[in-house]
Amino acid sequence: MAQTRTALSQLITWEGQHYDLLQSVIFSAQEKNFFPSEGCCYHWALEEQPDFIVFGFTVTHLAMIVGEALGIPIVGFICQPDHKIEERRDVTTHLDMLLGPTRQAMNSEGFNAALMSVAQQMSMHGLSLNRLRKTRGLEPAPGISDSMLHFEELQKQNVPMIVPISPIALGDYFSKLPQYSFTDFIYLRTSADTLDNEVDSFVQQAIRQGRRIVLITFSSMPVGERTILDMAIEACSAQQLVFPSKRGGPPLGLAVIAMVGGQDHDPAGPEANEAAEALQKEGRLLVRKSGASFAALFPLLDAVIGQGGLGVTSEALRAGLPVITSGILLLDQRWWAARVSELGCGSKPIKVDRLLKWDHDQNSTRLANLLRQALGPHEWALRAKEVAKQMAESAGDDRDGIRRNAQEVFTRGTDNAVVLEDCYTEDRDCCSCLALQAKCCFRCLERCLRCIFLMNLPTLLYVLLLLLRECIFCGPCRRRCRPSKPKKPLPAEASSEESSGSDLEASDSA
Repeated sequence: MAQTRTALSQLITWEGQHYDLLQSVIFSAQEKNFFPSEGCCYHWALEEQPDFIVFGFTVTHLAMIVGEALGIPIVGFICQPDHKIEERRDVTTHLDMLLGPTRQAMNSEGFNAALMSVAQQMSMHGLSLNRLRKTRGLEPAPGISDSMLHFEELQKQNVPMIVPISPIALGDYFSKLPQYSFTDFIYLRTSADTLDNEVDSFVQQAIRQGRRIVLITFSSMPVGERTILDMAIEACSAQQLVFPSKRGGPPLGLAVIAMVGGQDHDPAGPEANEAAEALQKEGRLLVRKSGASFAALFPLLDAVIGQGGLGVTSEALRAGLPVITSGILLLDQRWWAARVSELGCGSKPIKVDRLLKWDHDQNSTRLANLLRQALGPHEWALRAKEVAKQMAESAGDDRDGIRRNAQEVFTRGTDNAVVLEDCYTEDRDCCSCLALQAKCCFRCLERCLRCIFLMNLPTLLYVLLLLLRECIFCGPCRRRCRPSKPKKPLPAEASSEESSGSDLEASDSA
């Protein structure tokens, strides 16, 4: 935690949304960061002699070392079941198309496995994977490989790998992960799951008025107060975001709750603060520096704009809410956004700096267009309700998933206990090692050539043709082909009142 809070780490995290190679480096180095903790884990396992050890994704190697050296069964409890970087889904510019094949190669499991094996074999402060294994009297891991050898070894020895995710939330993607045992989401519920007076009064007022309520939350991701307030103001004032009142009566704009806690690194400017204060006086916007109980709040919402983390996504799926996923989109955030999109419950992952871009085809910002899809009579809301119903039926009387997950972990660690033995000992002779490295090099060369000749070159030609078409057909008359963005869109309710007033004036004059 201390490392991730440094200025350098925050800069790398923020820039990771723009560079897939940087995300691959972060992904590949995350387990090596825990190597200095191996001595602590080994000491307490030797001291306590537990019946079994439960490990997560980023300490898999440590659990394998401790479990094999001390003869203690191990059980995996993995919240991120995929071993690659999810590909970008928001391909809107020519540069995105041009870099698509290269990004696809960098996001692949083979590339990340090779990068991870390089990072783990490099010695930093005298610590590397094989040095740790040798100090415990274990066989070293093989050299650089383009596959996740440690997960293959766990699968070969039938080590249980439990994933606390509902299979319903994965849709068709569930069939791609046969090596895991999927249980259900875990929802922590306590007696403190109530709303304070500020949030409760805001929500109840919006419900009485018949407004649709939207939550904007990016948790601890460094998005910035300025960006979040701009999004909230746009959601409240966009002319396109006027919906019929749930209680009958004239169409109304949205009510927005903006969570800005922990976003002090980029404070909002005077203009945004002034607009936000005006909306707060109208009861249209609530800006929260502190958090709120999602268990109590989510059932009262109509849509969520979030960063794609496991917590917000699972709460939204349980409440049957459509989700717009944005933010800096690191690692599992892209993965969850892709699953929600494939389920039909929300948008594709969209970088936060593109949400307020003007969409000339829809004559609105992309944010307004996405909120129309989430809140209007479209498939997202209906599908979200359907998925929530299926998850509730599957959970039965264990709605919070705690009993099922605890029972699964305990059973796998006791009745079906597996102790690792002789890891990485097969095919360790010189000829087998040379053959393995030669095979890995051949696969890398073959994939590079395929990426260049079958993906990059055709993509380059396609992008050049698109640019040529735009130069011929849209270059001289771009202004006439594309409507200009209005400078200051009127508030939603004001625009509806002005339009009704102009209709009355027209009828009087007639």
